[in-house]
Amino acid sequence: MKIIHKIFVLSAMALFISSCEEGDVFTGSPIGTNVQFETLEGTISTSYTAITASQKFPVTITLPQAFAVDVNVEVIAMLPNSNKRARKYFVIKAGETVLNDFMNAPSADTGTILPFNNNLKVYLSAVNSVSSPEVPFGFNGVQYSLTSNVIDMNYGDTAVTAVNANRFGVRFDWPGPYSSLTAPNSVNNLNIRVKRDGGVISVPAGATQPVNGTTTSNARYETVNILATAPDGEYTIEVFANKLETAPVNLPYRFAIRFPDETVQVIEGVLNGLTLGTAATAVPKLKIVKVTTAGVPTYTVTPL
Repeated sequence: MKIIHKIFVLSAMALFISSCEEGDVFTGSPIGTNVQFETLEGTISTSYTAITASQKFPVTITLPQAFAVDVNVEVIAMLPNSNKRARKYFVIKAGETVLNDFMNAPSADTGTILPFNNNLKVYLSAVNSVSSPEVPFGFNGVQYSLTSNVIDMNYGDTAVTAVNANRFGVRFDWPGPYSSLTAPNSVNNLNIRVKRDGGVISVPAGATQPVNGTTTSNARYETVNILATAPDGEYTIEVFANKLETAPVNLPYRFAIRFPDETVQVIEGVLNGLTLGTAATAVPKLKIVKVTTAGVPTYTVTPL
């Protein structure tokens, strides 16, 4: 009898395992609950197409429905090639579906130079209620997941000039190898020339000079700062190659621009068929118009 009993038990177990392996699907809520699972599809948009490390950029977040309570919406900005990401939570008030705010790009890697052009993906990833003593965390009887479209942006790790309410800063960047990091005969070293109202001006290194920075350094960047005390007018930044790893070459470039109000703008382009040159052969690539009204300067930037 014991042998017959064991055979019966083993047969029953085999039958149970076989029935599970034949494609049974278990659905529904956890036992003892009536929780419903719903997927919402939101949208996210921005007016920016190019961005640099740690930069704040505007986003518009839209949910497909309003909630009776305030909700947290999670946004992720991710670099797929390194899995580095920035994560931020935005509060959308009860009864509302749209929020305009600012997201942050991931920071640069300390001591590591990233590829000059990276793809940054930005999307909505989660939604939940804002918990408080009066409102418990979660939604009564429903568990929401959130998906959205994905924004693709050009991302670079170009360092932006520091915040200064009395200064407009431009940093010019291009792909390496750079003079300060590799042998001098196998590098890309670009220089700039600055004009005001059509005439070439000097750009000394002294930080108190109305227009200061670097134009012919051997480091990665060239930098131009225009202080509030600088003369109004039309400033033009021209570009030429002092050294090139290969020539001719189609070389990307990037201007990372810091305005006095702390906002950042990135302007990108490609120097097609670039060969070695001099200041006399420099090509204009950026125009800045400075106008001061009632003691307050404004700067208008136009790519050339």
